Amino acid sequence: MKLRPLTLKENLFLLQLLALIPWILGSIFILWHYSPEIKQLRYRLEAKEKIPPLFETIKLLQIHRGLCYLRYVTKDTKELNQIKSTLQEIENQIDSSFNKTLSIYSSEERTLLLKYHKDWQKLKRDLLHISPLESFFQHTGIIVSLLQFLKAEGEKHRLFAEPDLYLRTLAQVSLLELPNIVEALGKLRAIGSAAVERNHMPPEDKKIFFSEFSSPARISGGLTLDPFKYQVSEKNYYCPGKLF
Repeated sequence: MKLRPLTLKENLFLLQLLALIPWILGSIFILWHYSPEIKQLRYRLEAKEKIPPLFETIKLLQIHRGLCYLRYVTKDTKELNQIKSTLQEIENQIDSSFNKTLSIYSSEERTLLLKYHKDWQKLKRDLLHISPLESFFQHTGIIVSLLQFLKAEGEKHRLFAEPDLYLRTLAQVSLLELPNIVEALGKLRAIGSAAVERNHMPPEDKKIFFSEFSSPARISGGLTLDPFKYQVSEKNYYCPGKLF
């Protein structure tokens, strides 16, 4: 079917529409970048994409730290082989989680994450040559760095300045309070599991245990624990360096 030529009026109307396109695109750009409501929505969408992989990496590192500490004191061959197998799986998951996180971030954030990833790779290589406490503190150093990075991301995306009180409180609890409590409990789990396995708690472990106990105790309403009930012994405990 042959199309009829446009009339002068139709041509003028089409030209008007074409002239409006830059104005429409400019208005959308201004709204997207400068409208407070849309800007806040954009921050939420970015945070939803970037923050969950960080949580996953931190969680896997906490599990790895606890199992590494347990591996140092486990004597049963079957249990030791099972722990080593699980550690290998978790190490692969940590590498995958780091790579996923690195693919999301760019510029300065990516540089920081690359540093943490290199620290993790070095720790993984050195695990068989360092003491239990050195392993514990190196794991903790990476985890604390990622927790600080997580807090900085929350501030960057203005999650702690949300106009909605409910969302602001949720962000503060989920990105500030809860991760710190989970980290304190993770340390307690690592030290406690090792104490149960070796049937005593060395002085170095006791210092960590009772220094970390204050954080969950505040939430739970003030738990009490008598440190003198634990048997203190250096027997079967390998620690070449004095870390306190």
